[in-house]
Amino acid sequence: MQRLARLTLTAAFSSTDEALAYIDAHGNVDVIFCDILMPGKDGYEANRLLGGCCNLFVFLTQKETHGEEIFTTASMVHYLRKPIDVAAVSLLLEQLDQEDRKTPEGAISTDVLFVHDRISKNRISVDLRDILKISFSDKYGLIVAADRQDRLLIQGTMSKVLQRLRGVGWFIRINQNTIISRYAIKEVDPQLVVYFKWGGYEAVKRTYQPLFREFMKQHGLG
Repeated sequence: MQRLARLTLTAAFSSTDEALAYIDAHGNVDVIFCDILMPGKDGYEANRLLGGCCNLFVFLTQKETHGEEIFTTASMVHYLRKPIDVAAVSLLLEQLDQEDRKTPEGAISTDVLFVHDRISKNRISVDLRDILKISFSDKYGLIVAADRQDRLLIQGTMSKVLQRLRGVGWFIRINQNTIISRYAIKEVDPQLVVYFKWGGYEAVKRTYQPLFREFMKQHGLG
């Protein structure tokens, strides 16, 4: 593993909830190794909650029969049997490292954003194409999504969400606190006031206007 300069051990956790809290605070990771049999949420539940937060989800198991169950019941990518063979782990990570080198800088591995909704207290997956607007205030963000009548209140900063959205070409920042989707825009007037499809409007601040004009050209707006 020392040969894999692009991959480093981020953290280790004793429960799925600890891993969820870490990813909520720091963003997605490359690989998650997870036991199947655990107290509280088991590996299958962990895969359901965390599978979209990494490029590779690896189950660790002692039983040979787990292999077939995993492939038919969970959206995983790989599994390793205990006791863990260090050479097998190194080979697996080398393959991931090689694939990572082929991926263009800024590309994303999933089109789903996983968030903790602070209103319902549930962990929710939101299709990026359904996100119309994200507004931030202090440590919280409010997501407007096309497939939801309510709003999602998330904990996080603008910079962390922008990091997750890198490489997604239909989002643009219009002021210090707001990101919008191309699919949220009904029309844009000559003063760069954006009118939203659900009603309401918001002006693009001067600092962000040059990038927004380029965004309009790319998407045939205005």
